[in-house]
Amino acid sequence: MKKERPILDEKISVQDFKDFYWLKEELIKFCRKNGISCVGGKIEITNRIIEYLETGKITKPKTTRQKKLPKPTK
Repeated sequence: MKKERPILDEKISVQDFKDFYWLKEELIKFCRKNGISCVGGKIEITNRIIEYLETGKITKPKTTRQKKLPKPTK
């Protein structure tokens, strides 16, 4: 017997979250509602949500700094 798809909110268990397929739009909506960064791909967003559900902590995305190119000389 299939489980009914739960509502994606802060009360969802990690296992229920992992057991169901979520659209990226749904993940972004959840992130915005809970103050979680929604930058990046679906996998990164999913991992942030899992960490939030497990620990209650909001993880910031890892940023990569771009190297500044030297100014061209004349």
